[in-house]
Amino acid sequence: MSQPRVFPILETENLVLREMTVEDLTFYHAHFNKPEIVMGTCIPGPADMINAKAEFEKFILNPWRNETGLRWGIMLRKEHRLSDTCGIYDWDHVNRRAEIGYDLDPPYWGRGIMTEAVKAMLCYGFLEMNLNRIQAIIDYANDRSIRLVERLGFKQEGVFRQRSFFNGEFRNDILFSLLRKDWRI
Repeated sequence: MSQPRVFPILETENLVLREMTVEDLTFYHAHFNKPEIVMGTCIPGPADMINAKAEFEKFILNPWRNETGLRWGIMLRKEHRLSDTCGIYDWDHVNRRAEIGYDLDPPYWGRGIMTEAVKAMLCYGFLEMNLNRIQAIIDYANDRSIRLVERLGFKQEGVFRQRSFFNGEFRNDILFSLLRKDWRI
């Protein structure tokens, strides 16, 4: 008889990355409707709690259930409440690759929080998930996110021209990747 899978809690000096549950639905709805989060992700926030619940199922709960990824809620140790999220998704078990995504509430910008969280995710991805490749697809105008992945050693591979349509315009996305052999702990 196999043991049930336990969602991994990642702890760093200043952060706890924990499982998100339906009790976090109000946070999810409010967080993903903040204008800066919407602009960074180029995805409109859920219109109401019904849509928020459907998105929460799709993007937070189902990846873990289906073993295609996982998304953590980020808590600052000093604050004991969710402030942000980050995750690994589109997990290809055979080819040992996945994609990362993250979002940071503007009051926390410039404090090193997402750098610390992404480092923890990379450790988990490379060491526990046995990934060989982790990629990030970032809107061309999201300078903060681009600088973050470059600081962590990701290399730009190319541009997806007019990959998304947001705010009435087609937008380019930039593909970055980090290979396990190039990763620095």
